[in-house]
Amino acid sequence: EAKKIGMEVDDETTLKALDDIYKNNNITAEQFKAMLISEGRDLESYKNIVRDQILTSQIIKMEVGSGTAVSEGDIRQYYLENKKDYQVPARPIASHIMFIHEKDVSKEETQLKKKKAQEILHRIRSGEDFSELAKKYSEDVSGHSGGKLGVVERGVTMLEFEDAVFSLKVGEVSNIVETKNGFHIIKCDEILPKYFKTYKEVRSEIDRLLSISKRNKKYHKWMKRL
Repeated sequence: EAKKIGMEVDDETTLKALDDIYKNNNITAEQFKAMLISEGRDLESYKNIVRDQILTSQIIKMEVGSGTAVSEGDIRQYYLENKKDYQVPARPIASHIMFIHEKDVSKEETQLKKKKAQEILHRIRSGEDFSELAKKYSEDVSGHSGGKLGVVERGVTMLEFEDAVFSLKVGEVSNIVETKNGFHIIKCDEILPKYFKTYKEVRSEIDRLLSISKRNKKYHKWMKRL
């Protein structure tokens, strides 16, 4: 189709594409020639393949790339109809006191760590300040700031930790939570309420999504005609 309308790819463009292949694969031109020979091919025949690929790209860009702009009205309508997809769920702001699992330690030492965590938990339940206990006993770097972890997102922490922190109410303290990294006592300091991202925040994302969809439809229609 490109050749029908007289589209051509000059040698300079072809050689630049080959240079990109050498660069991206970290090989020299001579090494590439040797690879082609070992496969029963030569550089000239490969150049023809590259030219056809470039021609294909150019004709698709010309036929499909134009006329795929999305109107402001379409973007806004998509946002209103799919607003639920842009909801950010409620997220806890949490603190923790951590007793780290050391590598290759005995069961006895692990049990001592757990016992220490249980003692600290008992002191918290008895009314002692969580932040002060974190500063004094937590073995995690967050201990310096009273165990503060900030906002906890889904899919970022270990599953056991995530399940525990997302089940807490504001001000509530968990039981001992064991992960592969150690024993945790978790406190929910605050819960950020769920909210919807604004149109401004997601406009470019929707524009890109609708443009791709429009381009794909145009491409398939064009291919069917060919």
